[in-house]
Amino acid sequence: MEKKLLELVEMIYALSHANDGWNKILSEVATNTEAVGASLITYDLRARQPEGYYTHPYGVELEHFKTYYSKVLPWIPKDVPFPATGGNVVTSESVLSLSKLKQTEFYTDWGRRNEVVSSVAVNLGTQSGYFKYLSIYRGESARAFPEQSVELLRRLAPHLQNAIALHHRMSLVGDLTRALDHSVFPVFVLDRDAKALHLTDRARDLCKAQEYVTLTPNGKLTLSLAHRRTLESEIAVLMSSPASFRAGLLQKPSGHSTAIYILSKSSFLSPSAAPRLVLAILDSSAAKEEGFRYIGQLYDLTPTEIRLIRSLVTTGSLDLATASMDMNRNTAKKHMAAIFEKTSCHRQGQVIQLFASLTHIYPFG
Repeated sequence: MEKKLLELVEMIYALSHANDGWNKILSEVATNTEAVGASLITYDLRARQPEGYYTHPYGVELEHFKTYYSKVLPWIPKDVPFPATGGNVVTSESVLSLSKLKQTEFYTDWGRRNEVVSSVAVNLGTQSGYFKYLSIYRGESARAFPEQSVELLRRLAPHLQNAIALHHRMSLVGDLTRALDHSVFPVFVLDRDAKALHLTDRARDLCKAQEYVTLTPNGKLTLSLAHRRTLESEIAVLMSSPASFRAGLLQKPSGHSTAIYILSKSSFLSPSAAPRLVLAILDSSAAKEEGFRYIGQLYDLTPTEIRLIRSLVTTGSLDLATASMDMNRNTAKKHMAAIFEKTSCHRQGQVIQLFASLTHIYPFG
């Protein structure tokens, strides 16, 4: 028992995000509990139906289950409340007697054929509107699960909960990193000593330029702050305050403040993990250009239409815009007609209002 438990616990903490990792664990759980099969199912509490599956074995029968029979699981009737905390072990017989199970569509069309009749499930708790549980199954002719199988599930439960929580946090970190890497402005992920833990490509380019951001040989970030405080002092103030971010100006050697920095507390790691912070640097002119480029993609505008809108937003009138672009007024009117159609605007003022507001958005991607 102890050896089996330790082997399974080691597998749980070493598993990958891939289906193969969970499927291997479920195979071992089924073997060690003398079950025909095992599954890890995520149940959507709002839709009241299963959402995600890891199973062993079932193969093509799993597709049939997903398509229809998962929605008529007799052990999860729609009026059953779900516990908020995990760790409870429940037998199928305690939820629905075998005689009543035999009267269900699930038993007649799927459960009996695939030996999913008697089961033991451990509740792994709820998270963000989803309920997770691990189940082991036997057929109708098999005897009840022995107590040692039930005990193995019970003792595995806290480790499964920890592993699921850990992988949830790691997936959030991965999602954030991917989003940051596609940001239109330089982003640095820092620890509280101002050491750079992750740099986007634009952040690396900014460090190479050494205009107001430098990276020391030991990996610490140095900023040329307009108010002459150090990055470390800014981090210390942020970490000791209830605020979630701080913002200020960066200054080039020439003395002109040309960019804004935003220092933000991260919220995607557990409280026990080392603090991480996200530092974003927004160059006002570059960000505005990215805003116009993003808008062009959003409304499928041509380069000439984008230039006309940029000039219209800057000057405030079509006459001044066409003069600054050296464009014929009739040509400008044709472009404006196309812009009206693509953006669903009806007047120049609406276009100016729409795009002046949208260029303050700093999009990802």
